[in-house]
Amino acid sequence: MAECNITSVDVVNNPGRFTDPIVLDVQYECLSSLQDDLEWKVVYLGSAEDGADDQVLDSALVGPVQQGNFKFRMEAPAPDPSR
Repeated sequence: MAECNITSVDVVNNPGRFTDPIVLDVQYECLSSLQDDLEWKVVYLGSAEDGADDQVLDSALVGPVQQGNFKFRMEAPAPDPSR
């Protein structure tokens, strides 16, 4: 059983242009306090068949994490279209 569950992810700037930053409102719940931080990443998948074109647009560590429900906003730059 998972200790943390993502309960919703809302794209704030939808619709948007490909060149616009990606803004997400993330809600999650933790069923127990965690020893380690949670790492969140926004990843643009360049191809479903090969991970070579994937781009990590942003990452963040959240912690310490206590039991309960949480919400945060994550903003990442647009993917690099040349890749």
